[in-house]
This record gives sequence, C-alpha cells and structure tokens, in this order.
Amino acid sequence: MSSRRCFFPEKECKFVLDIVDSISKLLAFVNPGKFGEIVLKYIAFETKAQQTETVKLDLDGYVIYIYKKAFKESFPTGTKTQEQIDKINSIWDAIGHPEKKISS
Repeated sequence: MSSRRCFFPEKECKFVLDIVDSISKLLAFVNPGKFGEIVLKYIAFETKAQQTETVKLDLDGYVIYIYKKAFKESFPTGTKTQEQIDKINSIWDAIGHPEKKISS
C-alpha cells in the first residue's frame, strides 16, 4: 500500500487511495488542448505562486488564439477549406494586417 497517510481502516484506505490515483491519471486526459497543453477546469488552489511567467504571442499565435475563441474549433493545420481560409482572413482584416491574408 502507499506510504501516504490514511485515517480509514486498511481496506477503505486502499479504496480511497486507488480512487484518488485513478482520478489523478484521468486528469491528464481531461480536455487536452493543442500542442499537448492540459487544461484543468474547475480546480482552484488556495496559494500564491512563487514565480510567474509572462508569455507574449506573435501575430500568428494571436490569430490562432482568436480563431479558437471566435469559431469554437481548433485552428486548422495542413490543407484548409475555403471556409477556414475565409475565417482566418477575416481575423487578419480585423486586427489590421490584411497583408498576411491567405490567398485562396
């Protein structure tokens, strides 16, 4: 049995620890985002971060982010349909960079 402390009788303790381990493993597959990012919803930790990191997106990253938020679908990779090209081009227009539009 695990070296973790448990205050239940041994049989119940094993059951509880097995459930916790199963949930922990399952969380790795909850809503995986693009590029292996794991998104865990509805979990809050009551603590302050020791350090923070700021990430700045380039224009392409910004367009990918907007595309996902605006159209509720992953940014297309590889060959794109005309509808996807139109959506991407509408974002480039909206952020003021029409020179980056994809030709049809």
